[in-house]
Amino acid sequence: MKLADIERAANIADSLTKYASSLETADAILAADPNSTRARNLVTALLNKLAFSKAGTGDLKGALLDFQRASDLDFAAVNADPNNEKARSDLVVTLKNLADLYYYEMNSYPEALRSYRKAAELLEIQTRADPGNIVWQQNLSEIVTDIASILLSNGQKQEARTQAQRGLQLAKGVADRPGATGDQIYNYAWLAVTVDPEELRDPAGALPYATKAIEKGKGDDPLCLHVLALAYAGTHDYRRAVDTEEKALALFAPVAPGKPVPRNRGIIERALEGFRKQLAKSGG
Repeated sequence: MKLADIERAANIADSLTKYASSLETADAILAADPNSTRARNLVTALLNKLAFSKAGTGDLKGALLDFQRASDLDFAAVNADPNNEKARSDLVVTLKNLADLYYYEMNSYPEALRSYRKAAELLEIQTRADPGNIVWQQNLSEIVTDIASILLSNGQKQEARTQAQRGLQLAKGVADRPGATGDQIYNYAWLAVTVDPEELRDPAGALPYATKAIEKGKGDDPLCLHVLALAYAGTHDYRRAVDTEEKALALFAPVAPGKPVPRNRGIIERALEGFRKQLAKSGG
């Protein structure tokens, strides 16, 4: 599994083979001891990794089946012990992954909304029990803003706005805490430039957060650079937007002929094309 983690970015085919082989072993361990929490956690972790890798190759059906099996195992663990915080946290992660697949890859909005809402419901229980847990607050901020986007697409503008405002508030509160990590600061910057409805976006306010996230070690993350580029573009600084997006694109491995372009690379390529057009229009 660890070898597959290392290889996933450079050789997804080999990593898929290793994940599948690891899952066979993990399934055998779980079959020998069905009550083993450790064995179940290993199986669900591998199913999530395998599903991510399959989605990256365009095998959305295979990814869906893996995420669904992982969620079934996680639901069973929570139902067996509703007070098991680890099982609840695992279920939240799997439900969010499943919802992301439905929403971003399959455009299945009703299914995505159901999974996001269930994940949010479980996170609400956790954050009420431990209001100081900033990781849960960060996760909740991501999920409620995804819910907002789907609600907006369904014409539920007021509820979408309420959810989005809450997500922004949670994310900013986490990002502003002393000792906030690069990921936590990036999360607020990302939401501030992409949140729906669009009138809540604040590219100028996101700019210092995106810059700080890079300073905190996120400079080799293409999505973090992409957020910085979006913030520059939102303030009409298209020259810096183009330069930053080009740096982000350069961090991706080349795509072999005939192979699908990874989703994140495609997002950055399309954004770069748009920024170049805006730069040309502005005469920059």
